[in-house]
Amino acid sequence: MHRVIYRSNALIGEYTPGALDILATSERRNCEDGITGFLHREADNFVQVIEGEGPAVADLVMRLRADRRHAGMTILSEQTISVRAFESWDMAYASNHQLSLSQTVPEIWGRSSLTHNATDRLIAFLQDLAARKLRAA
Repeated sequence: MHRVIYRSNALIGEYTPGALDILATSERRNCEDGITGFLHREADNFVQVIEGEGPAVADLVMRLRADRRHAGMTILSEQTISVRAFESWDMAYASNHQLSLSQTVPEIWGRSSLTHNATDRLIAFLQDLAARKLRAA
């Protein structure tokens, strides 16, 4: 099992048809490809965690690099994992209207990679958002 975390600059508005299409397409394709994860939007930035089998994750990363709805994609972390952090989410989504990632993992914006500690805090932050979404549903 493989996990990739990346950051990029959003080139589309938050509540535009293009933004909604990201979620619809992600849920459909990720389910087909065995991918799980979480997409967080903070101001004009995306941070996404992608989990799945190595080849499926690599294919998705290639498609994401070509996606014109964002730019400046930076891989912050790549690792082999034994357990998924977002097992029940084909693609969960939240924005900083719920909670701010900048307050929990401020170094996510200024670095080209994340330490193990920062990765753990990021995953915990997004898992908390996912749990909140489940409770609200």
